Formats: sequence, structure tokens, C-alpha cells
Amino acid sequence: METHDHGPKLDPEWRGHLRTMQIIAVALVLGPAVFAAVVLATFQGASDSLELLGKIGLGFAAVTIVMSVIVPGMIGTLKETSSTQQFLGVYQTRLIIKLALLEGAAFINIVALQAEQSWWSLGTAGFVVILMIAGFPTRSKIEFWIQAQKEMSSLG
Repeated sequence: METHDHGPKLDPEWRGHLRTMQIIAVALVLGPAVFAAVVLATFQGASDSLELLGKIGLGFAAVTIVMSVIVPGMIGTLKETSSTQQFLGVYQTRLIIKLALLEGAAFINIVALQAEQSWWSLGTAGFVVILMIAGFPTRSKIEFWIQAQKEMSSLG
């Protein structure tokens, strides 16, 4: 593996992994986005009040956002000598878990929007989808993550 200015340069073998991760990420983001579009197309009008389902959705989103940071980090153990394929496999697994957790929070808030028609539910779902988009896998993110994992594993 070669290096360049900002970390290890990944070989062409990983390009398929990157493309797969990007397709998975787009699919997981499009689910709530399309559902929200359908709900908004049939929207009658919204209120500022937050009812029971909206409160549950907001709480679920808060807990899920925290879990989406903690839980993926618990998946997979890597060593400094792990292969690029192993690093990419762990990264992909963590990505799927993180996005799936956030997707659930987005969906429950869109359901709350559909049932109670509260702007709070739409805002919460939108915020969660933005977090999902922020986690979109790119070459530089993966290179940085691999470098950071190797440095952390070398520390002991």
C-alpha cells in the first residue's frame, strides 16, 4: 500500500468495496427520503404541537443518534497487521449498522409526521437524514479511518 500526503493510498482492489458501500448508503438514505416525499405529497397541513407519537419519535431519535456513534465502534477488532480487505469489511459493517440505526429513527419520525402532522417530526426526520448523508463513505474518509485505526492499534 502506497502513501500520499494524507494517509495510505488504497489499491484498486478496494474500489469495488467503496462502490458497494456508496450504493448501500444511498439506498439507506433514499428509503426515508422517498417515504417522506410520499407523506408530504399527501400532507394536509401541520401543527406546532408535539403529541405522543412525535414525542416518542423525538426521544427515539435522540437515543438512536447516540447509539449510532457508540454501537458501530464495538463491531470488529482490527490489528495494525490486518489486511486492507479486513479493514474495509469492518468499515462496511460499521457503516451499515450506523445507517440502519439512523434510518429507523427517520422512519418513526416520518410515521409520526403522517399520523400527527407536526413540524417537529419533519424536522427531526430531516436532521437524522442529514446525519445519514454526512456519513456517506468517500475515499478520503476511508483512508483517514484506516490510518487512524492502525495508529490506535499500534498504541496498544
